[in-house]
This record gives sequence, C-alpha cells and structure tokens, in this order.
Amino acid sequence: MRTCIFTYAKLLLSYLYLCIFCSCVSYQYSYVEKNKPLFSENYLPEDRANIENKDTIKVVSFNIEFSLKIKKAIDLIFNSTLRDADIFLLQEMDETSAAKIAEELQMSYIYYPSIYHPKHKKNVGNAILTSYPITESNKLILPHPSSYPKISKWKNYKFNKIASQAIIEVQGKKISLYSIHTAAFNTTQNKLECSQEIVDHAQKNQSEYTLVGGDFNSMGQADISASIGPFIENNYTWSSKSVGYSGNHKRALLSFIPLEAFVLDHILSKGFDVISSGKVSAEGVSDHDAIWVSLAFKKP
Repeated sequence: MRTCIFTYAKLLLSYLYLCIFCSCVSYQYSYVEKNKPLFSENYLPEDRANIENKDTIKVVSFNIEFSLKIKKAIDLIFNSTLRDADIFLLQEMDETSAAKIAEELQMSYIYYPSIYHPKHKKNVGNAILTSYPITESNKLILPHPSSYPKISKWKNYKFNKIASQAIIEVQGKKISLYSIHTAAFNTTQNKLECSQEIVDHAQKNQSEYTLVGGDFNSMGQADISASIGPFIENNYTWSSKSVGYSGNHKRALLSFIPLEAFVLDHILSKGFDVISSGKVSAEGVSDHDAIWVSLAFKKP
C-alpha cells in the first residue's frame, strides 16, 4: 500500500512538471564544462604516520542542506563519532564551506559545484575530504537533472546532478571515491540509470577498490532497489545497509509518507569488508543525518 502511495505521488508530481514546464527548459544555472569549476586544497599535516598505519578506513556521507548551518555542522563533526573519519563525502556544499571543514579537519579536499543556485545565491555541489593526498579528480554529470520550476518566468530550470570523483592511495592501494547527489523527484528507472552511470565510470577506471556515497534520494523500496541494484550486480557491498533511514525532516508536500521511508543516503564499497556502521543525528543542522561506515581491506 505504501509503495503504491509513493509511486502515485511521484507520478503526479512528474505529470505536473511535464504539463506546465516541458517546453520551457533552461540549463542556465548548471555548470556544463568538463571538470570545471574545481576547488581544491591540501591541508594535511606533515606528520601523518598515525594515518598511514591505520588498519581501517572510516567513511562518512553527509548532505549538509545547502551549507546553511556550516558552523553547527563543524561542531557536530568535532563532537561526535564523525571526528575520526578518514573520508567525508559531502553534498549540497559551497566552496567556502568545503574549504572550511577541510582546514578544520586538516584534510585534503576537492569540490565541484554542479550549479549556481538562484535562490541561495551561491554554488551548490559535492565535495570529497580525505586524510590522504588526492592524486586525481573528475566531475561526472549524471544523466537525469532535477527541475527548478519558476512559474513567474514560465521556465523550468534544469539543475545538473553530478558525482565528484577523487583518487587516493592508501597502503599502496589505489581507491576511487565518489560523492554523489541524484534528483529527488525522479522516476525509479532514472535513479537506476544514474547508479549504472557511476558503476560504468568506476569500471573504466579499473579500480580494485571503490567507495561510493551520497544522497540517492531513494524513497520507498522500489527506489532503494533501483539505486542499489547496479552496484550489487557488480560485486559492491551495500555497506550502510543496516543504518536505515537518514532523512530527519519531511517537506509539507511529503508529509503523508512515513519518515522511515526516507532511506535517502547510502555508502557502497568494492574491495572492502564492513566492520561497523551507524548514523549521527543532524537535526537542527541539516534535513539529512550523517551516515558512516568503518571498513577494512578485503583479504585475498
């Protein structure tokens, strides 16, 4: 019954968008250049022996809701189990906030904005922060954008959704990292195709070790299966499976959907064993909780 309600709601919203705005599409706020613009810096300390010799890798995925409360987000990180993470995969970031968190944590980072948001008057995109040097980075534009309709201008602005990718090396092993954000009001098939795009990109890189995390905007079992399916079929582990729902706030339009259905954020891994996982409540900081997993390299 609940799945039917989710499907009906998404179809109704999609229908309204199509009827009103399909002929007035604009990408003027999206960054369409390959691997541009890029913001990056290395804040790593000189003494990193304690990092290099670690047996595990802790990964956090966190959508910080347009970086509106970045000071509270930093306080949350420093005063919770997120503090000892080695990798942060962040969404809805601007360049100033990404740099500030990286500097506070003494990490290297890359940040690709996907759009300039006309409402918030700033860049919005995905960042990757890590305790290891970043050797390479890329921006992958996902196949299905989100919509930002403006009735007053009779326009449907299309916001590109992206995956930010970075390559790091840990104990002589190359790891490919992806921080992703897919569109919220999208069909289940489109969500599957976005995940497949990332799987295909990772295969081309031929990385034995891959970590993918972010906001998949998966609401309900059909969306979850579509978002996770392409990874499972290609020997990834759904590392954050036991974490459960990560949305902590419902929009008025979606108030009829149980909060437990908002399993929005996921972390997937290839070449790793899962040791533990969990989430940290970010209520009052973001509409998403932060999720984390602790991993070890899979033994031969």
